Amino acid sequence: MRKGTVYVVSRNGLGQAPEDLQRILAVNFFGLSADSERSPETVLFYADGVKLACEGSAVVDSLKALEKRGPGLSCAARASTTSGS
Repeated sequence: MRKGTVYVVSRNGLGQAPEDLQRILAVNFFGLSADSERSPETVLFYADGVKLACEGSAVVDSLKALEKRGPGLSCAARASTTSGS
């Protein structure tokens, strides 16, 4: 594990590409990360990135394997506020 290394995921995929390719890149990246000796200390998902950590996502199995190696996985949700005016 690399101390102090955090992967931050804010989109439902990786890179600047069409959505399908972004998800393919995420599947490959997290699959390789799960198999690597150099895993991050933490993986943080927020905004649309939270979708990658949900059941049914193509990367869930890789994330579970990665988590068994030690990195913490965290999902952050933004609270919605509405004005009463």
